[in-house]
Amino acid sequence: MVWNYSSLSAGVHLVQIEVQNRRGEILNLSANILVQQMSEEMSSHINPGEWLIPGVNFTVSGSIYAYDLRLEWSNESQAFEIVDFYPQ
Repeated sequence: MVWNYSSLSAGVHLVQIEVQNRRGEILNLSANILVQQMSEEMSSHINPGEWLIPGVNFTVSGSIYAYDLRLEWSNESQAFEIVDFYPQ
C-alpha cells in the first residue's frame, strides 16, 4: 500500500493490517512507525521491520500449496513487500 506518511503528525503511530485467506482465516498484524518531519516524504524507522505470515495458500493449476511469507519494509516503496516464502 502506498501511503503519504508525511500527512501524519510527527511521532509514533500504530499501523494495523488484516490479512484474510480464502478459508476466511484472519491474521491481524500491527507495528509502530516513527514519522519524522523531513523535507522528503519518507518513513524509515519501522518496528518490526519484517513480519512472518504463516500458512498462506496459493492455488496453481488446481493444486494448493501452503507457504509462510516473509514481508519486509522497503524505504524505497514505503511499503511492506514479500521478500521470501517458505514451503510448509
